[in-house]
Amino acid sequence: MRGKTTLKDLAKLLNLSISTVSKALNNSSEISEITRQRVKEVAAFHNYSPNPLAQSLQGSNTKTIGVIIPDVLAHFFAKAMHGIETTANENGYKVFICLSNESLQKEAESLKNLINGNVDGVIMSLSKETQSTGNYDHFNDAVRYDLLGSII
Repeated sequence: MRGKTTLKDLAKLLNLSISTVSKALNNSSEISEITRQRVKEVAAFHNYSPNPLAQSLQGSNTKTIGVIIPDVLAHFFAKAMHGIETTANENGYKVFICLSNESLQKEAESLKNLINGNVDGVIMSLSKETQSTGNYDHFNDAVRYDLLGSII
């Protein structure tokens, strides 16, 4: 099998429905123990791993946080990123880090990309350009999708 093994691939190999394979991998009591074992063995043999995006669609939670910082070299932001990453990992979250380089345009692009990437929330520090221009239009979508709990 070439590429990443999918549920559909496993279902075809096992001559089962995709739903049955999924339920077996998730230890559903609807599926017999023998079938669950067989599905898990084939999945392990083919290095199957669940698709996080597909799982997030099912549960409407990506367990992902976006972080936008203006400067990665500043000691403050390095320490903040370490704390965010540590706390997120302890709670089962992944972190996407974006760097605005103090640019309003880069900050807006990063925010849009994070929103389109279906993150559960965004932590950010405003760029100097955003603060000096007073242009906060790029936050409209983030607020609409309730991704920014509060803006400081």
